[in-house]
Amino acid sequence: MKSASSLEILIETLPNGLVVVGERNPVSRSAALGYFVKTGARDEVPAESGVSHFLEHMLFKGSSRFDAIGLSLELARLGVQANAYTSEESTVYYGAVISEHLAEYHGVLSDMMRPTLDEEEFLLEKNVILEEIALYQDRPQFFLMDQALFHYYGGVSSGNSVLGSNASISALACEQMRSYFKRRYTPQNMVFGIAGEFDWDEILTLTEKATRHWESFAASRTVEPYKGKKLEHTFTKANLEQAYLLMVREGCSSLDPDRYALNLLALLVGDSGNSPLYWNITHEGLAEEVMIATDERDGTGLVMAYAVSSVNQLDMVRERMEEVLTAENKWTEADLQRVKLKHISQVVLSGEVPMSRVMSLGNGMLAQGEAIPLSERIRRIESVSLNDIARVANRFPFTNWSEYRLLPA
Repeated sequence: MKSASSLEILIETLPNGLVVVGERNPVSRSAALGYFVKTGARDEVPAESGVSHFLEHMLFKGSSRFDAIGLSLELARLGVQANAYTSEESTVYYGAVISEHLAEYHGVLSDMMRPTLDEEEFLLEKNVILEEIALYQDRPQFFLMDQALFHYYGGVSSGNSVLGSNASISALACEQMRSYFKRRYTPQNMVFGIAGEFDWDEILTLTEKATRHWESFAASRTVEPYKGKKLEHTFTKANLEQAYLLMVREGCSSLDPDRYALNLLALLVGDSGNSPLYWNITHEGLAEEVMIATDERDGTGLVMAYAVSSVNQLDMVRERMEEVLTAENKWTEADLQRVKLKHISQVVLSGEVPMSRVMSLGNGMLAQGEAIPLSERIRRIESVSLNDIARVANRFPFTNWSEYRLLPA
């Protein structure tokens, strides 16, 4: 059996500008493939807020070959595990299939990428989107994150809501979606990725044939500079039984080489199961959950500290978090190796699945312009030193947080 380090990554740019990236694993019996589009909430103007996510739904509602029911039946016939998601940064359509049906699913997926955007289906799906907004607004963690980042970025597009609002979706017209699709879904703004068992030459031939008629042009993105600020705001919501705290400060962008060290620093200080935050707060019964995470984006980035507690203990939790976050930590090599091992274990275990690998390949090409093998990703994590940890701790001190609370109304 070949090791992960021996798997070759192949990259080709088609004449229309579409980047094709693949990692072939000859011992696999399946393949995962997807189209990665460099467009998301941050690429929307206010009048079309939520259109990226709405459009994601519409790609399952009809194309030149299938209507919505026909597409569903065809995916079921092929045994495909298919899905899609939209973020602030990108929209991704993906699926996994056994190798015998790879070519057929490739054709179906490629056909989906040129939807009919039927007016009747649009109006029907709008109700689904409005229901989804209502569902997520009832989830306190999502509500706080959505509202807090919009407030934190202060109108800069990086803080745009993925779902949009009831008002923006209700007012959205199908023609606005068609216009958005035409300016964003160009091959030059997309990546096709595949991982698992496949023939590279066949995939290039299939992809070139399926996409040769797609109109090709450059699609730009405005990357607005943003310097983190110290802000505070309290939101309220009816029928809450707990209190929620989100603290935000500036972090690494998706191209910042310090992102590996900052991620390890976040684990050292705030891993949800074994860290000073955990032992001083969660283990002491002061909060149900407390943790730190990083979020790298195009041209900007975040470090976020999050806690859930009872209302009457939230101030105590905040004070304890301040003590832990500002403490002078003398990390040892053993501490660093512990969080490295946890992080590398997660990377390796997920990397054994074609679906996880295609996500890494496609998103890597979109965000960093590179697709790295597991061995290189592990090497970059392993290469982080205590000096690197000290440097990023000085560069991004866990102080001057913007603070957001969600309390019962």
